Amino acid sequence: MSFLEGTKRERGVRPLPTHTSIFFRFSIYLHVFLRFFSAVPVPIAILGAGTPHKAPPIDSASGRELWECTAGARYLAAAHGLDLRGRGGGRGGGGPPPPHPALPPVLKEAASYDTVGNALFALTTHALPAEWSCLAVVTSSWHAPRARAIFDTVFGLANRAFRAGGGPPGAPPPFRLDYFPTADDDLFPADILQARAAREATSTAAWARDTARLASLRDLHAWVHATHACYAAGRQDEGRGVVNEGVDPKALASY
Repeated sequence: MSFLEGTKRERGVRPLPTHTSIFFRFSIYLHVFLRFFSAVPVPIAILGAGTPHKAPPIDSASGRELWECTAGARYLAAAHGLDLRGRGGGRGGGGPPPPHPALPPVLKEAASYDTVGNALFALTTHALPAEWSCLAVVTSSWHAPRARAIFDTVFGLANRAFRAGGGPPGAPPPFRLDYFPTADDDLFPADILQARAAREATSTAAWARDTARLASLRDLHAWVHATHACYAAGRQDEGRGVVNEGVDPKALASY
């Protein structure tokens, strides 16, 4: 799950080209950049550490957990030649940074383990501190409806705070989001995609039901950290058996 930040949008340019591999989704990022945001430098923010449904892979180079966003950044560097350090690269310790160091072309968010976290931490890790206002969300076509529902809710609550004067001093204009689904139809067999689509529909309905009464970012923050299996301290010892209880094995194969 990833998104692009920008300050310029063009309407009515559809559809995007489709691709048949999950890593080709990263090529779509570059297409969106060239087609929509080429007037200004636009960083690509890759969202997500992993999934609660499966054990994390281990990076053979470092011996640590391999985050999804790390794998995505490596792909962009290897396949498309993006310099991950950018003009502001380095290991630190070389003196104070310039007043406004240039952003590297690829950013990561490694705190989230599901779409709710993708949206919340995209907002708090990148969009708010960087003062972004126009964002493009890129994800799989079968995941796009739930992603839109969640991102619209999270960023909509932020917009509500700004409109009510509750944002920080010098707050940016309300956030504007565009969505770019990519085709992953042959990534899994048809029965697995069908099971995942059914789970997506159920989860989207549950999201609408569970968050209907959330009126502010404060409400969202409390709900996430009090009840969510991925982020609530009170649920941190629940194993994957609990998280995966009742989930169709075919749907699990898509994670």
